[in-house]
Amino acid sequence: MNHLIPEHETAFQITRELPVQALLTGLIYSSVSIHTKSGGYYLLYLRSGCAEISFDQTTYPMSPSSYTVIPANTQFSLTPKITPSDASCFHLSGLAADSAFQ
Repeated sequence: MNHLIPEHETAFQITRELPVQALLTGLIYSSVSIHTKSGGYYLLYLRSGCAEISFDQTTYPMSPSSYTVIPANTQFSLTPKITPSDASCFHLSGLAADSAFQ
């Protein structure tokens, strides 16, 4: 897993070469689970609130303006610790996504 990085410390950018599809965006009040068997990656961004992301039998805290990138074939759940929390989850795919993740 890439480390959760505060927004002001990141150089990650979404460009036209990086195909993006939103899976989740908006306020969450209870646990949300996401799992697809597609290639690519998930970019999970927490705009506000506090939450925990769980995958591979491990739970990680997320603070406001943090994000994480994980492989898309990984099942994960996002549980808000402050409700509502404002989150977005994007599916990234293609060669540019592979390069960005590495």
